[in-house]
Amino acid sequence: MKFERTHRYSVDFESGWITAAAFFAGIGILCRVLFYFVLSDISLTGAGEMTFSLILPMLWLLGYVAILRGMRLNNAFVFGIFAAIYCLLMIIWAFQFGTALKGILSLVWYLILGGGFMISVMGYFDGKYYLAAAFGLSFVLQTLIVDLNRFIVPLDFKGYLPQLAMISGVASLAFFCLALRKKNLK
Repeated sequence: MKFERTHRYSVDFESGWITAAAFFAGIGILCRVLFYFVLSDISLTGAGEMTFSLILPMLWLLGYVAILRGMRLNNAFVFGIFAAIYCLLMIIWAFQFGTALKGILSLVWYLILGGGFMISVMGYFDGKYYLAAAFGLSFVLQTLIVDLNRFIVPLDFKGYLPQLAMISGVASLAFFCLALRKKNLK
């Protein structure tokens, strides 16, 4: 079985979807800053949490927003790498903050999403709508199944900020998928 590149994606920076993607990335940045620098004592944060919940996500978000809105880098493959890295971070967070079952389900789900994003932006599979739906489904399921009962209904604003920061990145990637423009190679 031979795989052929059938298309190439470019990013439509004039699309409203890019604005929505940048907005949710900004929400992720804001939530992390509020949680770690305003509402918490950062000196009590452990090295693992500092690395995987503050430093790496902030570097990812700032880099993502910089190439999305600042540089307007029109290279879908670079955004694919960013999406794959974020999917790996989601897997780490699922094992770090969730149950073993959530970690295993997240491992499978986000490996499929990250791999699917890479295959799609490389031009082997036209999956932008499938990926947008899958990332959107992740956002909705996380919000309705996990966050609603644990944080939203009891109004635990401080506890919800790290979860909202994580899931905002997923929403940002969902909207970014919709801003991709396909150009057929044949």
